[in-house]
Amino acid sequence: MRTADIRDGWHGNAQQPFAVANLVSCRAHHHQPFQRHVSAATSGATWPWQLQDGSPSSLGPMALLGDLLLQKLRRSMVNPDRNPLKDLVEIDETEMPFRSRHDPEDRPKGGRSPVGKMFVVCAVELSSDGHPRRIRMKHIPDGASKTLHGFIGQAVEPGAHIITDGWLGYENPPANTHEAKVVSGKKAHDILHWVHRVFSNLKTWAKGVFHGLRKCHLQRYLDEFVFRWNRRRHMRSAFDTLLGIGVGLGPATYRDFVEQRA
Repeated sequence: MRTADIRDGWHGNAQQPFAVANLVSCRAHHHQPFQRHVSAATSGATWPWQLQDGSPSSLGPMALLGDLLLQKLRRSMVNPDRNPLKDLVEIDETEMPFRSRHDPEDRPKGGRSPVGKMFVVCAVELSSDGHPRRIRMKHIPDGASKTLHGFIGQAVEPGAHIITDGWLGYENPPANTHEAKVVSGKKAHDILHWVHRVFSNLKTWAKGVFHGLRKCHLQRYLDEFVFRWNRRRHMRSAFDTLLGIGVGLGPATYRDFVEQRA
């Protein structure tokens, strides 16, 4: 396996390419089952009997193991060394309803009230001819200036030019030039076309595949969506990239994921 085949979207290489080659080639000894290699590739080996302590009694050991592997794979969808977005970047935020056992019956349907809603901010990197490249998404508590500027600082390269709507929370970013396209008599998706296309795809995926998302796990789902989007043109190497990132992460138990420590 060539290192060049293990790509992270548009930039960089995944970690530990030789370890990934050993894992995907299934080089296991007769006394080492393949599950041990899969666990190592997804950030730490954990076995069914380790999952029963403090876990929901309604799930069997193998169901818990499957859920643990899924969470580890989702954690491996974020490369710690990924490069920030550059050049021209569209940014906007949206809201999504969340699944809950206690949804308020009179939940407000408009405005920026947080009742019954989850807020998501998204940045879309554009090429010179206006086509989308990579994206970043984050679950945010509100649309305040401090929150949005913090996201820009993490997701966007200093010096990149960002385009937003007229929301005051985006004004005066500390390290980027800013262009505000005020929505006046036009629909938001006509002003910021690609970021709203991403939001549309996200909501269709979330409601269609998962029938809604839980608030406590929203960021994991966003990480999966971002990983899939950024590698939509690199399907052949996406799985190798996933395993390569997972090998470089530290171990995590089922309890770590339940308590949001991993």
